[in-house]
Amino acid sequence: MDAAVAPGLGSAPEPSQFSRVANVVITPSKAFCGLDRRANWALPFILIVVISVAYSATVGWKVGFETVAQNQIAMNAQQADRMERMPADKRDDALRSFGKGYMVFAYAWPLVMLLMSLVIAGVLLGTFNFGMGASLKYKSVLAVVMYSWVPLLLKTVIAILALIAGMDSEGFNIQNPTPTNPGFFINFAEQPVLASFLSGLDVFQIWTLVVAAIGFTQISKLKKAHTLGAVFGWWLVTLLGGTAMAALFA
Repeated sequence: MDAAVAPGLGSAPEPSQFSRVANVVITPSKAFCGLDRRANWALPFILIVVISVAYSATVGWKVGFETVAQNQIAMNAQQADRMERMPADKRDDALRSFGKGYMVFAYAWPLVMLLMSLVIAGVLLGTFNFGMGASLKYKSVLAVVMYSWVPLLLKTVIAILALIAGMDSEGFNIQNPTPTNPGFFINFAEQPVLASFLSGLDVFQIWTLVVAAIGFTQISKLKKAHTLGAVFGWWLVTLLGGTAMAALFA
């Protein structure tokens, strides 16, 4: 009888989703235990929705989406010049229209992140399974991606607190609101390519990538060097692609 019970007693209990979220920040190596068997990611997505909506509401309250639009337009010299050439009434109408567009996009951001996660998981699944010989399931890869967003959610919380504390709305960049990357200190209108590239070198973004690599190592048993190479490799491709787009539309 004892022998029959022993295997069950020796198995480690699966952490709750709350424990996983906490461990992403505290001990990432423990956050993904058992995620290859039960890929649950409801909690991180709920946090994405709640924190994103809270950020959008705070931006609307403390900054205003017309100001957000005005600041974004000012970052593009050509677009700013076109706005300046408009008659005052049409310029105001255009600004209100842009403001509504930014507001809709801000509140829809959780859906954008979900779609991004689905695509990222698919790309990484192919990289690990076909490029490195792993045997991962899509749902497990997606779960790691979802949990790895937690550090970026912390950055959003910092932005919310900064806005409530009285962050200056002049020059506020809704896409890069905190000084956690060198691109924050670059004038985007004057140096869009450099600002775009340096904005990608964000402390919280890099933290997210490291957490993701740890998660993929945990569920795949691949070497950490290989998962780090895959995650950072694809990140570099997207960073250079975004920089190239900034150069194209500068």
